[in-house]
Amino acid sequence: MNTTSYKVNELLYDANLMAQSKDYDSAISNYNKILKLDEFNQKALYNKSLILFELNNTAEALATINILIEYFPNNIKAYKLKAEIYLYNNDIENCIFTYNSLFEIYPNLYNLRSDLIKILIENYNNSDIMISNLYDNALILLNNNTNTAIASKAMYLLKENNLYYSLLLYLNDKKAWEEYNNPSLDSN
Repeated sequence: MNTTSYKVNELLYDANLMAQSKDYDSAISNYNKILKLDEFNQKALYNKSLILFELNNTAEALATINILIEYFPNNIKAYKLKAEIYLYNNDIENCIFTYNSLFEIYPNLYNLRSDLIKILIENYNNSDIMISNLYDNALILLNNNTNTAIASKAMYLLKENNLYYSLLLYLNDKKAWEEYNNPSLDSN
């Protein structure tokens, strides 16, 4: 191991300890030192971005994570963090775009597709981009569901244009599913 690699590893170890003890300023300082020695160090870029996000410095967190994604476009954790930052900023459209960019590289990330569907349901606004993304991701998930009974019922609901209950069924929201099957009178 050369001296630069040794120094980077030493700084990374120290920075991570500082971050764990919530000494964020010192941790960021060490991550910056690492990036001066190795400007595209994945761990330093990711960890620095994560801390900046924790400190609500979302603009700098996004700038840092974008560098990581530019040079390491297959880094799943980087896309996930970027999507979380956009979600935190209530920028749902860029959150969706980030997930979809990741799915172009890794189409079989079903757990992250489920995460996206949950985000879309929680932030649903009946826009074309929301409906399109809900439908497309639901279809992919339902076609790959190992529980064929749930998938079959959810696919039926999807074909009947009942996207909302199809997704609730897929996501196993039993209370909402019971309400769908046994609607009660509005007591107001």
